[in-house]
Amino acid sequence: MSDPEPSVRLEGVADLRFVDALLDELDRLWGRHPELGAEDAYLFTLAVAEVATNVVQHSGGEREVRLLVRVTVTETRLLATVQDDAAPFRMEGIGPMPDAGSESGRGLALTDAVLDEFTHAAGSPSGNTWSLARARR
Repeated sequence: MSDPEPSVRLEGVADLRFVDALLDELDRLWGRHPELGAEDAYLFTLAVAEVATNVVQHSGGEREVRLLVRVTVTETRLLATVQDDAAPFRMEGIGPMPDAGSESGRGLALTDAVLDEFTHAAGSPSGNTWSLARARR
């Protein structure tokens, strides 16, 4: 059985305009799926946006980084892959949620908390692939 076609496919330069365009695409996607619960749509949007924003914020360097995001809605799950061509990111596991006084560090912990599956693979020089899945409630 082959993977379903992505409902959203967005590719571009990793910047905040890309994240804004991604949020717009996700809003349109949820509009095409009125049967999807608002909580699922909200939490999955939050997770995908956090990963894309992390790439934008932490992949800066001397060269332009590109992002490719695919989001698929199935009868039972919401799926996304976020790929970048940034330097491989070394994720040492996701720690607990930082305390209220922390200025950063919540993004990946929050993402992990709202998903059923969240994995990261650092490719050689080809970048990183983030896979996200949430069972529809």
